[in-house]
Amino acid sequence: QIIYYTLPRLREKSKLVSMSDAYNLWKPEYLLEIGEVDEQHKHFFSLCARLAQMADCQAGKSPNTQDMIRAVTGLRSYAFFHFHTEETYLAKHAYPKLFVHLKEHDAYLDKIREIVDELMRVCQGEGCRESALLELATVISDWAANWWENHILTHDKGYALYIKGAKGRTKS
Repeated sequence: QIIYYTLPRLREKSKLVSMSDAYNLWKPEYLLEIGEVDEQHKHFFSLCARLAQMADCQAGKSPNTQDMIRAVTGLRSYAFFHFHTEETYLAKHAYPKLFVHLKEHDAYLDKIREIVDELMRVCQGEGCRESALLELATVISDWAANWWENHILTHDKGYALYIKGAKGRTKS
């Protein structure tokens, strides 16, 4: 069962020590010890943090439409890059659950498409409604941070353990 946390609950779980930590959503438990993949995961959490900052804006300081578009397209375009890296890595190591992992990636991209559609709906006509844009920033930041946390801790940790085990067996 997947448990989704709202961004405030994620922050609470992280035992933050200062407000500057409020937007540092990366946690050491996400490390797979696969350098390139870990760095890409850290980048995703920085994108999520940028959305969280937009979502935390006070009334009258709603996220800028262009900033929201950049943030959402960042989540989308970087996913293509990251998923290519990861899927190539899994194929190279003959990961037996590769196709299950591909389906997870596809589900992420499907959700991003829905988010883009919603962003277009909110911003059409006479411009973006600030309240709707702020609400959308909150929904996206919560969803993205939760998705990456759950994906890394379940699916990615699984392939990391498999690959480490496979490497250990070939050294014998």
